[in-house]
Amino acid sequence: MKRARPFAPARPGRFVRAAWRGVLLATVVIVLVGIRHAAERLERRATADGLGRVDPSVLATLEFPAWADRRWTYEYEDLLTAFGEFEIDDVHALAALRESLEALSFVREVHRLEAVWPDELVLDLSLWRPVACVPVAHAGEGPTFFRAVSADGTLLTGFFERPPRVDDGWLPVLGPLDDRELLTLCSLGRAGDYLATPEHLDALDVALSLETSLAPAARERLGRIVIDASRARYASPEEPGIRLDLEDRRRVLFGRAPSAALPGERPVAAKWRSIADGLERFGDPRKDWDVLDVRWDVPDVWLRNEALADAGSGSSHARPY
Repeated sequence: MKRARPFAPARPGRFVRAAWRGVLLATVVIVLVGIRHAAERLERRATADGLGRVDPSVLATLEFPAWADRRWTYEYEDLLTAFGEFEIDDVHALAALRESLEALSFVREVHRLEAVWPDELVLDLSLWRPVACVPVAHAGEGPTFFRAVSADGTLLTGFFERPPRVDDGWLPVLGPLDDRELLTLCSLGRAGDYLATPEHLDALDVALSLETSLAPAARERLGRIVIDASRARYASPEEPGIRLDLEDRRRVLFGRAPSAALPGERPVAAKWRSIADGLERFGDPRKDWDVLDVRWDVPDVWLRNEALADAGSGSSHARPY
């Protein structure tokens, strides 16, 4: 007698499996189409509500540092206001905005400029801090105003009737003051142009060295200063090279530019230590001076009161170049 086989459900056939796959695929397609339509509706609604566009003027709220010229703020805000709105995905407009910002004389670098959905602009930039200024001739009558200069020699926006202060000291003037050709050249320069003459570049070299070598108290005591580097590249034992003209008819003989690093030149750090020591002598009847020559390991000094010097101040005399 045969035994009956146990009951087992029938497996779905090949047709049934294909049908299920078709249903699943159709469902996925429907969902994707629905998502796309929803995104298009959201984009149309966002555009109608003013989203999907960016307005550069919202970046005008950037807070400039205290040492920045107020005119920089005006120029920056005018640029952003005049640029106008653009679509958030307009890469060409975003690149043009970056280029316009980088063209501002006082902008050192645009680190980040990014459009973020739905209507946000993100900006991160750094500014040039003025380190010196140059005299500018006016109508052939002499230096009547000054223009600030950055560490890389860029002429910055704005003019001043006198050398301005920045933080802990006056901006040194890159002289000389009596060279008509240099004064005229600076008067023709526009914001964003670079200093290029050897006289200005050597003087700027000294200004940068001054900023990093003198403490704030010493810079305050130094006061206003003109750096005349017109003879820097002719320096010799007989030719003092760079001259630093201080207030109250004082002069420092400096030698070559700090970056020259020629054999026999005294280290620039030692020169600034001698200058700082000389600044401490201001007002002392026995030690106050007219000329300080820091080119030598033992600086020469021309004292103001020769009678007291002869009485035993301990300082030597140098000819007042």
